[in-house]
Amino acid sequence: MISYDHNDKKINFSIDTLDDMLKAKHKAMAIIESCMTNEQLDGAKKYVASYMDTTEDLIGTSELELEILSKRKSIGSGVFGKRQWNALIKHLQNV
Repeated sequence: MISYDHNDKKINFSIDTLDDMLKAKHKAMAIIESCMTNEQLDGAKKYVASYMDTTEDLIGTSELELEILSKRKSIGSGVFGKRQWNALIKHLQNV
C-alpha cells in the first residue's frame, strides 16, 4: 500500500507492478525510436494503446504519444530527400 485515494480507499501498488510498467514504457520508447516509416509508427501507436489499456498510465501514454508525433514530424512525408542523403553520407564517412 502506498497511499489513499480521494475516497479514502487504499491504493495497492507494488514495486513489481511499477517495474513492469517502466519496462513496458522503455520498450515502447525503443519501438518508437526504431521506426523509420509512418506505417511502423502506426504499429507503435497500437502498442502505446495497449500500454494504456494495461497500465492506465495517462502521463506515460501522453509522453509516448508526443514522442510518436515528434517522430512523425522528423520522418515527414517518408521521402528520402537531399537533407537525409547528406546526413547519411556524413554518418557513413564517420564510421
